[in-house]
This record gives sequence, C-alpha cells and structure tokens, in this order.
Amino acid sequence: MRIQASLLKGLLISQGTPITTVAGILGHASTQMTLNVYGHLYEDESVKYVDRLGDSIFNTGTDKERTNVLSVALKASN
Repeated sequence: MRIQASLLKGLLISQGTPITTVAGILGHASTQMTLNVYGHLYEDESVKYVDRLGDSIFNTGTDKERTNVLSVALKASN
C-alpha cells in the first residue's frame, strides 16, 4: 500500500497537478507542508517551463503553445 501511495503522489506531481490540489488530496493542512515533503519532485518543473519559454521565443514549439505564451505575456504587460 505504501508503494501505491508514493506512486500516486509522484504521478500527481509529474502530471502538473497544482500544489493546492495535491495538498488537498493528501490531506495536508497547508501547501507548505506538501512542499516541505515533496518539494524535491517539483525541482525539474523549472527546466520544463524554461524549455517551453525557449521554444516559444525561438518558434520551435507548436502554434498553440506559442499563441498561449504570447497571450499570457501580453496580458501580463497590460
């Protein structure tokens, strides 16, 4: 059972589940508690998002990805 629980936590995080949702599913009192215990699983996330940004800047992602990044950037600048 413990292996299944660990697998569930890892899968939730690897699928990009928001930390607030993971904390709720695990029954943690706060997202900080979740990050304290499972924060190391989120470290690779920064690489993924930096890669996405680079793909958007250098037009190597899909049209949909570039459009989404551009629309978010434009909203943030307003």
